[in-house]
Amino acid sequence: MMMRVLLPLFLFFSVGGWAFSLRPVPWITDEAVAFLEMFCEENPEAKILEFGSGASTLWFAKRTPNLYSVEHDERFYALVQKELSTNPDCFPAKHYLRKRPYYSIADEFSDGYFDLIVVDGRNRKGCMARSIRILKPGGILMLDNAERRYYHPVFPLLEGWDCTVTQQRGPDQCGFCYPGWETTWWIKPGA
Repeated sequence: MMMRVLLPLFLFFSVGGWAFSLRPVPWITDEAVAFLEMFCEENPEAKILEFGSGASTLWFAKRTPNLYSVEHDERFYALVQKELSTNPDCFPAKHYLRKRPYYSIADEFSDGYFDLIVVDGRNRKGCMARSIRILKPGGILMLDNAERRYYHPVFPLLEGWDCTVTQQRGPDQCGFCYPGWETTWWIKPGA
């Protein structure tokens, strides 16, 4: 069986030469994308924070006027910022370029500020730990690549939270797949 591995950017050749394009959907499992689609439809004013910008940044910016996104890589930040500023379907997003560890951005927000926090960038354990305080009761904390044992030491901090684990069992809607890929989300108690 041959598996196709794609980068988060698609490289293609156009009349003007090589160009980059972001995926049309967040790079998470298809079940997680469907969940987020429903969440955004039900909560069009949701305050969303994402650690690690990219395809999800554009996708969320088309669905909420309250998107905060933080990125550490200057070139990738510039690419996403250009897409955000030139896409007429996007609400203005608060897109930050920060050095690692960029989870310190959590210190700039009050308790319970966000409805949804997506962790899909660098320093994920630190991002998860710092997200707990700024996530409102009933809010959702989502982690991509949750199958990686390296992230598991932070899971006890979420003990008692409702948890949903999704696993991609074949190519996703963009044709990407790797064995065991999981996106997991937790709902903060107290709503």
